[in-house]
Order: sequence, then C-alpha cells, then structure tokens
Amino acid sequence: MEGLDVLTKKRLCKQIRQNTGHSYHLIESVVQQAIDLMGIQLAEGGKIEIENFLVLEVTAISRALPHSDENTVHHILKVRPGRALRERLRHLE
Repeated sequence: MEGLDVLTKKRLCKQIRQNTGHSYHLIESVVQQAIDLMGIQLAEGGKIEIENFLVLEVTAISRALPHSDENTVHHILKVRPGRALRERLRHLE
C-alpha cells in the first residue's frame, strides 16, 4: 500500500481491485455491506473479532451524577489489536 496516508474506503476498494482484478463496484458493494453489518453489530452492543487483527467491543460504563443519586450510562468502543497486529505495532519506529 502507498505511504502512510489515511486508508479511506475508496482507497481500500481501489487497492483490492488492483490486487484481485474484480470490478470496483463489486468490491465497493462488499466492503459497504461489511461496514454496515459491523455498524449494526456494534450499535446493538455486540462485539466484532477479526482473527489476528482486531477486536471491537461496546462497553457500558455507569457513572454517578454529581450531587445526585442517579447514575448515567455511557457506551464506549474498546479497540484491542489482535496477536498479529500487536506484533506489527511492536516494530513501529
């Protein structure tokens, strides 16, 4: 892949097209479906595991409101690198 620029969906699709020879529109459709499914999974409080790459998980955190007996719940997205990605990150300069 080229340089250390931001990897956008468009650049990802173009790179996959170059590597596979499939049509850009087919690849864009598949990538968009994957993004949509992951978004639905996370929006429902689920977890995504892409083996050896990444784990995405929604976690609820309950916090007490100051000067009140009420609690508020915040949802955060936890991102953990998988084993292979951790190894690559260790070798970054």
